[in-house]
Amino acid sequence: MFNDSQIKKKQILNQLNKYHYTIIRIQFPDQFVLQGLFQPMETVQAIKDFIKCYLTDENSDFIIFTTPPKHILDPNSHLINENLVPCAIIHYSGSSTLKSDVKQKFTDPKKVELQVAKTR
Repeated sequence: MFNDSQIKKKQILNQLNKYHYTIIRIQFPDQFVLQGLFQPMETVQAIKDFIKCYLTDENSDFIIFTTPPKHILDPNSHLINENLVPCAIIHYSGSSTLKSDVKQKFTDPKKVELQVAKTR
């Protein structure tokens, strides 16, 4: 018989073989969504570094978390270990906001859905 630890390791290995990247959507309090593509073995810190590039104050502290229930993501943990593979929506909480020029470049969600539908 397998114990829980062995089963979890097998599930992670299966996901690593199946998914070579993960799509992460970061939901901001003002309802803007930032999307990035990451590898499953990258750390949560890679997502935080990605977010910093788009903030008005790159040096401000912030947390990112999943819900429900609220789970603050550990910057040193791998994405696959935080159950962020093959895709996930995470939430941003901090004092800094997205740069205004970034907000102007955002795409209408309905247009994105149409483009995705065309590729299927």
